[in-house]
Amino acid sequence: MSKPVVIAHRGAPKHAPENTIAAFRKALELGAEGIELDVHLSADGHLVVIHDEKVDRTSDGKGLVKEKTLEELKALDFGSWFSKEFKGETIPTLDEVLELLKSWTGIINIEIKGGSVFYPNIEEKVVRKIEKLKIEEKIIISSFNHYSLVEIKKLNPKIKTGILYV
Repeated sequence: MSKPVVIAHRGAPKHAPENTIAAFRKALELGAEGIELDVHLSADGHLVVIHDEKVDRTSDGKGLVKEKTLEELKALDFGSWFSKEFKGETIPTLDEVLELLKSWTGIINIEIKGGSVFYPNIEEKVVRKIEKLKIEEKIIISSFNHYSLVEIKKLNPKIKTGILYV
């Protein structure tokens, strides 16, 4: 019988602020075989890694991710809420996370967000980033929005998808 794959949900959120470079580095250090992360779009069209639609819970800011530019998001502190040790931790872009993980051999599960917030063309932006790095074989794209997953398959049928539901 094969053993289950250990997937670090939002990195290592018991050790570092969730969905940050620090959390992903810690997950790698702890031996995770997979990493799950969440993507949203900034007001100026950048893919950023954060779970919630709002920055309120995990930063010193307030408001919707989609209403802030990348520069505004990068100015927020995404670490102090967790511990003073992580003061100044910033929101990562998907580019930054994929750069960290590109030579790592584990699974990367990218959850496309889009519950009550709609992000036009987010699927194409995610797929193009994956294709640019030629890492399709280690990616799973998941979403509660099943239409997003259909769009992913239209854009690149080789990319694995996972349906999420409650």
